[in-house]
Amino acid sequence: QEAEAALIKAHHRHPDRPEAATRMITVCMGLNKPAGATEPWFARAAAAHPDCFDAARRFLLYLEPKWHGLPTGQDVVKFRQQM
Repeated sequence: QEAEAALIKAHHRHPDRPEAATRMITVCMGLNKPAGATEPWFARAAAAHPDCFDAARRFLLYLEPKWHGLPTGQDVVKFRQQM
């Protein structure tokens, strides 16, 4: 929760940089946040840097069935197709 607060603060200071939003994806995973709370962080990272591979990699991990994705893995497939 401390990391979440620090990253939110960092993102508000520099919304044009992808680092804080990218790291928030992992924090959301650790805090068991739903996709509705995590997807906006990926969108923020992508808006700041459309080619941010690290954000895409972290969000893809978040979508794996062992974490927060559908048991069928369909959301992983859909995300990969979008990328």
